[in-house]
Amino acid sequence: MTNILQTRLFSKYLAVVGLAILTLWWVWPVYAGTGRNSGELRGTQGNSGELITPSSPSKFLSVPLAPSLAITATKSYTLSTDSDGDNQADPGDVLSYTIVITNNGVTTNTGLIFSDTLDPNTDQLGLVSISPIAFDDNYNAITNPLTLNVPDGLTDTFANDYPGLNPAVSGITSFGGGSLGGAVTTNAAGSTVPIPAGGSLTVNANGSFDFTPAVGFQGVFTFFYRLQNPVGPGDGLVSLIVDAPPSVVSTSPISGATGITATTNITVTFSESVAYTASSFTLACPNGSPVAFSLASTSPSTSAVLDPTVNLPPGVVCTVTVLAGQISDVDANDPPDNMLADYSFTFGIAPDAIDDTYAPQIIGNVGISTTNSTNFSVLTNDQGPGLSITAFGATSAQGGTVGVITSTGTFSYTPPVGFEGSDSFTYTIGNAAGSDTATVNLTVAGMIWFVNNNAGGGGDGRLNTPYNTLATFQADNDGAGNNPAANDHIFLYESATAYTGGVTLLNGQRLIGQDATVTLAAATGLTVPADSFPLPVTNSGNGTIVLLNSAATAIALGSGNTIRGLTVGDTTANDISGTNFGTLTVLDTTLTGAGRALDLNNGTLNATFNGVTSTSGANNVNLVSVSGTANLGSGALSGATGTAFNVNGGNATITYAGNVTQNNAQRVVEVQNTTGGAINFTTGTVTGGASSTGVNINNANGNVSFANLTLGTSGSRITNQAVTITGGTGTYSLGNVSIFTNNVQGIVATNADGTLNSTSGPVDTGTATAINLDGPAGLTTLGMTLTSVTSSGGSATGIIIQDTNGSFTVNGDGANTSRGGNGSGGVIANKNDGGSNGSGTVGAGVFLNNASGITLRRMQLNDHQNYGIRGTNITNFVLQYSTVNGANGDDTPTREGSVIFDNVFGGSNSIFESVISGAIEDNVRVENSSSTALTSFNISNNNIQNNSSVSGNIGFRCESQSSANMTIVVNNNNFSGNRTDTINCNGSGTSQLNITVSNNIITRGSPNDGNIGINITADSSAQVTYDIDNNRVGTPDGSTDQSLLNTGINVFAGNTSTMNGQVRNNSVINRGAGVSGIGIRLVQAANSTLNVNVDNNTVSNVGLDFGIQLDAGQNTGATGFCQIAVTDNTVSVLSGALDAIRVRVRNASTGCSRITGNTATHPGAVNCTLGGAESPCLLSVSQGNTAVHRLEGGAAGLAAGNPGIPSNRITTFGTITTVAAGFCSSIP
Repeated sequence: MTNILQTRLFSKYLAVVGLAILTLWWVWPVYAGTGRNSGELRGTQGNSGELITPSSPSKFLSVPLAPSLAITATKSYTLSTDSDGDNQADPGDVLSYTIVITNNGVTTNTGLIFSDTLDPNTDQLGLVSISPIAFDDNYNAITNPLTLNVPDGLTDTFANDYPGLNPAVSGITSFGGGSLGGAVTTNAAGSTVPIPAGGSLTVNANGSFDFTPAVGFQGVFTFFYRLQNPVGPGDGLVSLIVDAPPSVVSTSPISGATGITATTNITVTFSESVAYTASSFTLACPNGSPVAFSLASTSPSTSAVLDPTVNLPPGVVCTVTVLAGQISDVDANDPPDNMLADYSFTFGIAPDAIDDTYAPQIIGNVGISTTNSTNFSVLTNDQGPGLSITAFGATSAQGGTVGVITSTGTFSYTPPVGFEGSDSFTYTIGNAAGSDTATVNLTVAGMIWFVNNNAGGGGDGRLNTPYNTLATFQADNDGAGNNPAANDHIFLYESATAYTGGVTLLNGQRLIGQDATVTLAAATGLTVPADSFPLPVTNSGNGTIVLLNSAATAIALGSGNTIRGLTVGDTTANDISGTNFGTLTVLDTTLTGAGRALDLNNGTLNATFNGVTSTSGANNVNLVSVSGTANLGSGALSGATGTAFNVNGGNATITYAGNVTQNNAQRVVEVQNTTGGAINFTTGTVTGGASSTGVNINNANGNVSFANLTLGTSGSRITNQAVTITGGTGTYSLGNVSIFTNNVQGIVATNADGTLNSTSGPVDTGTATAINLDGPAGLTTLGMTLTSVTSSGGSATGIIIQDTNGSFTVNGDGANTSRGGNGSGGVIANKNDGGSNGSGTVGAGVFLNNASGITLRRMQLNDHQNYGIRGTNITNFVLQYSTVNGANGDDTPTREGSVIFDNVFGGSNSIFESVISGAIEDNVRVENSSSTALTSFNISNNNIQNNSSVSGNIGFRCESQSSANMTIVVNNNNFSGNRTDTINCNGSGTSQLNITVSNNIITRGSPNDGNIGINITADSSAQVTYDIDNNRVGTPDGSTDQSLLNTGINVFAGNTSTMNGQVRNNSVINRGAGVSGIGIRLVQAANSTLNVNVDNNTVSNVGLDFGIQLDAGQNTGATGFCQIAVTDNTVSVLSGALDAIRVRVRNASTGCSRITGNTATHPGAVNCTLGGAESPCLLSVSQGNTAVHRLEGGAAGLAAGNPGIPSNRITTFGTITTVAAGFCSSIP
């Protein structure tokens, strides 16, 4: 209960007469406020006619406490008697005064003394009078509607009042004011007055009263009452408190509230301050499920705050009960103290609609329905029992379309047209406890636009509402707003009707047709959510295709585009065109029909076409500054008004398996300025008609390859140079060529620093050079194989190959192995030199310079005014199954001939199974002056014959000059009709020559008889090793005479040269009677060294000279060395001959001989005795001049060592020094 203290002003009236000093004592409290005291003064003599002015109060004294300085007193006066009416206090007039004491403080003070001095010339009249003082009263009433009755006695309103002084009052005179209305004087004591809002009040004079409040009234009701004496009134205030037991006046949340947050605190507000504990309350959510809480307020208080220890469960109704017995009023004097009854209230905790994120990215323009697969429900994570969806946003934040199944929470969503990014929609759940709204967050990423020319009009490009024309799509394809934009995907449905109008792609866009061999998801690279609306099925195999036709360009590229799963048909400009197109990816795409198939400038390809066909256009394919890779598939390119297949710059690798045809006066293929990559024409044929300007490869640093290259035909020859290759470092593979030109060059390569290959085929150029390859200093690497090369007439050399390595092969039919071949490797004939004698580039069949790996098989070369074959600085040359004949060369000073080489190197050189003849001088000549080694040159199984009857020289000529190092084998050849020497090899300078001459047949021909058969010589300081073995000289079979005109075998060492070798197993038939010529002749001249083994030879039919002759120290003053073995030879000379066998060392030479096992016959040699005079003998051994001649076994041993020669037909002369067998250790 509340005790309300009311304070009131009071006043006291004091009449003071005749006192010099007035002292007032208050023994009651002086309350804050103002009190009044009054008295009267009368004037005395001495003051006649003067106004007596009262003095101010003197002071307050404290008994016993010092007074508050807030207490003050003021005095006023009134001239209450003015006998003469002059308004002046005359003697006998009465001057009354009033003292007002004011307590300006806020506390009550007691024991105060007030003193004052009367004004001069006044006397006190009568007693001091004091007004009554009515003190305020407070009463508590019991709970309405009971009546409060205050009887007369100690508790009435008058019981505590001061009745005043002189006179004192006996009771209340009137009441009113306050809540009652009116003034304190309105109602006389004893009246019963109605209360305005209801009820009544009776106040009696003795202070008792009865109070009946209005029904339901609670609070404070006030009224005033008055005490009155002549000095003045005293008014008191009565405050009536109509009280009730403590009660709950409000709650938060209010009872019955719904949608309350789970984190809420619960506040119970009481009618007054009460004491409580946590046990004063219970909390259950729902009813029967207690929830723990703590108090967040301090008791006692007018409110209690319950703070649940956990969030309240969402979606349930909570009940709070206030236990009456646990709530008490803090005012013990204000009964009743406890609530009358328990108080309960309820509120609903809002269900918790928790925001959802649909994690899979939704494809733009496609949409999802979660009933399709995952059954994703927005209700899954929401909390609360008995939930249902009461509302949802059918339009998403970005304008998409939303559908929600309210009973399950599954939903469908279709994005806005062209939208990508974050989108959302809201939904509301509810139950009896309230409702809550949550947001579903969606991400739209990746974009597919759908075009179906079988669809109805008005489509916007979404899956279910596609564009129905490509033109409609193109009109929107500008990247503005939500229109088709860069990096989007465009899907074209299959249709029996072609799409028309063309499309210009923005950067990154992918154009995908339904013919793609992978799913649309795979083609786009997008991850399709499991709930996605189904994408169209691709590669249906239903017989229809996606076909684009255009009156201009079908597909104009942006940058970084992809094209897949479609066919481009007829266009008037380009199937696909792009400049600065980034990386273009193409799959499952066919280009066909009219128009240029590809026109691409500056970009990268990543393309695999099904096929590319073009029947018209400025080009069929035009690629400028393109990199990457592209497989164009098969097809056919034709009808271009310019270069059919043009590549300029870039480093792309392009593969095309189709045919390329150019019948106009333009290139069929041109590849220029590439920096890498490869242009590959694989299984098709590249064809240039008669007017075509052929194939041009210029400064291509990437590779170029053809499978089949046909330029002209034998019946319709191309009138322009067929293949032109200039510069570049790439590998150029011509494949299977078929080139027929009308007197213009066939294959020309100049300064190509890469590789040039071919696999087979003919090159026939009329009178022009068929092959003209001229590499740079770094050489062109060849890997060329041709079936045949043909060029006849005119002056242009048939084949010119310079500055190359690798290999070049003319193979012919690859089967014929007859000697001389069948000419299937081509015919190069009848080249005139135009007066340029000695030139290889005109008037020759084949000219090779600084080349390697040249193989010519089954070729026919004849009648060249300079050379049949001319080579300089050649490595690994092979001539097989070929014929070089006719008249080759017309100038002897320049030493023209049939097969002429200066400097041949390497270890794989050969002339094999060929026929060579007709040279003006030498049929075959190999002369090296370079120190680069010729480790093998095998001249085998050939017919080398019949050089010029006028100026013809040698059949096979070899010479090592300067510091050359040569190894040559001349084996199993048939030599005939070579005008001078058949085989002539010489070492000179400081060179090394290793020569094997074996198994050859050397015979005379017609008209040329031939002179020397085998002539191996050395001069300067050359070193020559030789093996002359098993040759038949002058006879094809060892018995038939087809002898030459001179010496059969000649070995000559001159100057300071060194020769080591063997002459063995040979058959030599000389020309016979009356004809000069030695069978086998060996000469050590000057200061040379000659070591030789002459063994098992047969020499016959020597007419005028020696059968076998060794002449050491041939020159005057010669100081050379010679070691010789003459063993097991059979020599038959005619009667006019000289010695059958002669071994002589003379001048200053030193010789060492081994002479054994020989057989000799000489019908004219008689009377030869050992040591006798020089005369025709079977065996003659001699020493002359200052020479030294050592003989194993000595002169005496000659007869025994050569039993086949009668001793009387053996002669020696000079000093023969006998040495033991084996002493001549340098004999090979």
